[in-house]
Amino acid sequence: MRAVLFLLLRFAVLVIQMAGLLAYFSQYLGWGSFASAVVSVLLVAFLPLVATVLGFIGAIKVWAWSWWLALIVFLPGLALSLAALVGVGTAGVLSALVFRRKLQRMGGQGGWGAGTHGREQSGQQGPGSAAGGQGSTIEGEVLSSRVDNEPRD
Repeated sequence: MRAVLFLLLRFAVLVIQMAGLLAYFSQYLGWGSFASAVVSVLLVAFLPLVATVLGFIGAIKVWAWSWWLALIVFLPGLALSLAALVGVGTAGVLSALVFRRKLQRMGGQGGWGAGTHGREQSGQQGPGSAAGGQGSTIEGEVLSSRVDNEPRD
C-alpha cells in the first residue's frame, strides 16, 4: 500500500514538473506549444535533473510562486534525480573495481598481462616471448612487426 502511495505522489510531482517545464518554455522563453511539449517530455524522460531545475525556475518565474513553495514541490524530483545519479556513479565505480580485480586474478592464469611475467628472470622462453626473431604476442596480437629470418651474430 505504501508503494502505491509513493508511486501516486511521484506521478503527481511529475505532472507538476511537466507543467512547470511547459510554462517555462512556452511562456517565459516564448517557444511554441509543440516544441515546448517535445522538449519537456524529452527532458523529463532523459535528463530528470535538468527538468527538475527548469521546472523549478518555471514555477518561480511564470507562476510567481515563492522559492520555498517551489522548492517543496520540486524537491522530491531533485532528491530522486540526485539519488539516481549517485547510485549510477557508485555502481560504475564498483563495477570498475570488480572488473579490475577480475583482470588481476586472470593475469596469473593466462589472461591479460600474462605474457612473459616471471619468464625474464628464469630465462624461460614462452609462447609470448620474442625469441628466434618472432614478434611478441599477447592473446594473438602482434606487438612487434620485426621478424628476423637470419640468425643474429
